[in-house]
Amino acid sequence: MKKFLTLIAACLAMPVLAQEATVDTTTVSAPSPQEQMLVYENPQIPVYIGEISYHPMTKGQQVSSLLTGLLASSEISLEDASMVEGAKEALAGCLKDVNRFVVMAGDIPESADKEKCLVFSAKIIFCNFTEKLNRSVFDKEARIVAYITLTNPATNRVYFNSQVSGVSWLSVFNTLAECREYTQNNLWVDAASAMRRAYPLRGHMLEKGFEKGKKQKLKEFYIDLGSDDRIFTHSTVNVYSVKRIAGRIARQLIGTGTVGEVQGNDISLCWVKKNGEQIKQAFDRGAEIAVQVF
Repeated sequence: MKKFLTLIAACLAMPVLAQEATVDTTTVSAPSPQEQMLVYENPQIPVYIGEISYHPMTKGQQVSSLLTGLLASSEISLEDASMVEGAKEALAGCLKDVNRFVVMAGDIPESADKEKCLVFSAKIIFCNFTEKLNRSVFDKEARIVAYITLTNPATNRVYFNSQVSGVSWLSVFNTLAECREYTQNNLWVDAASAMRRAYPLRGHMLEKGFEKGKKQKLKEFYIDLGSDDRIFTHSTVNVYSVKRIAGRIARQLIGTGTVGEVQGNDISLCWVKKNGEQIKQAFDRGAEIAVQVF
């Protein structure tokens, strides 16, 4: 009888044992490096042009200003009305040179999503030709100084502000008009560069390019940003090695480059400017390499 009961118990236990012994042999492949990479988005930001005004500093403020030091060695400073108007045009125009900005005409409509747009404003504080010493001789310096601001209209929060300037010397040019125009162009470039640094394009290094010499020094590399991103040639490219540490993203600057040629909707060729060896080593060991373009 005992033997019979033992046999029944063993039969009842068989399905359970069989289940416990079942092994799932399905192979789960590890995600590829491309799948693990961070996804960068470069959303276009609607920007409306607000007030661009001229509020000149007094001569006393100019002399005491640590930021500009405009009249410390000068004899005569004359406000230039034409340069003021040109400065306003330069500050408004430079917005189109910021990759991620879409310049909107007119006032903000009621239907606009104010959380997702910005208002650009500027205050010009100095716009003069100043006669001052330049290499032991008196020369006329043209200088424009302004403060630029980007504000969210929904909250009035200031997202960006910076002092920008343009400067040139009359002795380099034939006429006041040429000197004035060059100064205004300098202001345009300085303001656009400041905003591109604040709102850079982000992407990845795709592949190495040309290598030179016995040591195969890296001279070129490709990135996944192109004409769709409104990328500009000669823009600066910061190159970062990306690591994940304790669930956090750590980026280390390993080199710099310059956009040499836009070759498609989502690809550009870049020239190495600094630390090509470090960029090559990081890429060869399979590290994720991110870029910022401004």
